[in-house]
Amino acid sequence: MISISRTLYNKLKRLLRSPEQKRKEEEEARKNFKPFLYCVTELSVPSPIFAAALTRSFLYKKVGLPDYFNELSPQQKEKVIQQTIKKHLKFVREKFNGRERLPGFGYILAYTLKHSYDAKKKDLIVYTCKGDVMENPPKEYKKIRLGVARVEGKGSSSGRIFNG
Repeated sequence: MISISRTLYNKLKRLLRSPEQKRKEEEEARKNFKPFLYCVTELSVPSPIFAAALTRSFLYKKVGLPDYFNELSPQQKEKVIQQTIKKHLKFVREKFNGRERLPGFGYILAYTLKHSYDAKKKDLIVYTCKGDVMENPPKEYKKIRLGVARVEGKGSSSGRIFNG
């Protein structure tokens, strides 16, 4: 009998899906999509990874926006984005010893708006930590990498392995 990890099993399962299954999953993901801000940090993959796993800081890279966000006027959207960024930075400072830093990821550099499931990289808008639109942001700021981390010991686990 061959033994493989759950992570490898899930990856193989995703690769072996039929085109119909893939289409249905994509339709479901599109239907359930909620706009969010992605927290751009010094590192896109945590180092050391255990810092992100133990503190679960990877959970704070995706910052939710209201479900009705896309129905707002451009001015209202900007206001919501500024308020959300301000609130997120305050939360991070309170949670992580007064720093605008996520353990394992480093300092927060910017926020990238993902307003729709089908948004292309070129259409993503990047905001400064003050909530202003960043003109000509570095290309890396538009790469959204969401993942999780897990620390495992013999016979136990905490969290998940980062796979962003």
